[in-house]
Parts: sequence; structure tokens; C-alpha cells
Amino acid sequence: VSQSRYSKVSGAYAVAPEATYSWTSVPAGFTSSLKNPTGITPATTTTYTVTATNSYGCSSTASVTVVVNAPLSFSSVTAGATELLANQTTTLQVNDLTGTDANVSWFTGANGSGDFLGTGAVLSNVGPGKYYAQITGACGTLPEQEITVYGLSNWTGAINTNWAVAGNWAENVVPTAYCKVTIGTAKTAEVMVQDAVAYQVTVQGRGGIVTGK
Repeated sequence: VSQSRYSKVSGAYAVAPEATYSWTSVPAGFTSSLKNPTGITPATTTTYTVTATNSYGCSSTASVTVVVNAPLSFSSVTAGATELLANQTTTLQVNDLTGTDANVSWFTGANGSGDFLGTGAVLSNVGPGKYYAQITGACGTLPEQEITVYGLSNWTGAINTNWAVAGNWAENVVPTAYCKVTIGTAKTAEVMVQDAVAYQVTVQGRGGIVTGK
């Protein structure tokens, strides 16, 4: 006859102590010892790193990056000069432009039409005309901005009376639709083409004449 003996081992599961946590950030400025810190509002894109250490001294590290996109903003769109001689140029500028990936695209027509003139908050070497600035960024697009630069055209009639001859103008440039024209005393200008344009025409003194053919 054989006999078996059995022994029973009993016990309770031990709960391991909670790990400790240490949070840091890049850029620096944030620290915490909480497992799940809340109420964090970064002003710029920030990487948060946590190191968890258990009761045995073993540790593990993980990171998360919060991307912050700043909204677009600017104060004004200006020109170095809003009136200049018809053969001169000036500089356009979107002032105090801020925002993530902020950029300006310049055109001669509304809604991206006409000629594309370039990008950047500053646009140099532009003559008389109307210009449109499209301001874009990571947070969207602002309403299109426009600015007008007027040219000053002074008639001399140095060659003949033909409006369309550049040499008859002091600036050696035939006026465009954005030019303010002045016909001096006792000067005669003949408009001999159908597409002659000007923003404004002023005839000075006695004897100044503008005629059409």
C-alpha cells in the first residue's frame, strides 16, 4: 500500500510600489513629478520627456512633441512712396508679419491673377500700379491685401505733340492707368491712339491743350 502526501502553499499577491516620474521639456521650463500632468499650454512647439523609475531602480524614458502653430498677423501693407515719378520704383512691405510658416505672395491682379512678382514680406523695385498681397501660413490664409502706387507724368512735347511718344514726357515713359498726368502751360498733347490711359489729367495755366484724333 502506497500513500501520497500533498502540501499546499498559499499566499497573497504583493502590489509593487508605484513608479516615480520626472518630466522635463525642450525648450526648458516645464517640470513635474506627476504621472499624468494636466493643464499644460505650451506657447511654442515643445517636446516633453518623462522618465519612469520603479521600486527596483529600473527606469524607462519616453517623449512626446506638441506642435504649436501661431496664427497669422500683420499690422499694415505700405509702400516706400505712394506717389513717385513715372520712371521711378519703390518698395512694398507687409509690416509686423508673424505666424507659423507666414509668407507673402505678390501679384499684379486680384486673386492670384496677373503677373506673379515674388514672395516675401518685402517686394522691391516696383513702379506705378496696383499690387495684391496674399498672406498665407500654417494656420490658413488672411484676406487679400491691395496697395496702389501712383506715377507722376509731366508732358514736355520735346519731340512732337504725340501722347504715345515716350520722349515727349519728362520721365521718358508713356503714362499708364496709374499715372497722374500734368500738361504744362502752353503745351499741346495729342492723343492719337485709342488705348491712351491715365489715372488723372491736369492741364495747367493758359494754353494747355489735350486733343484727340
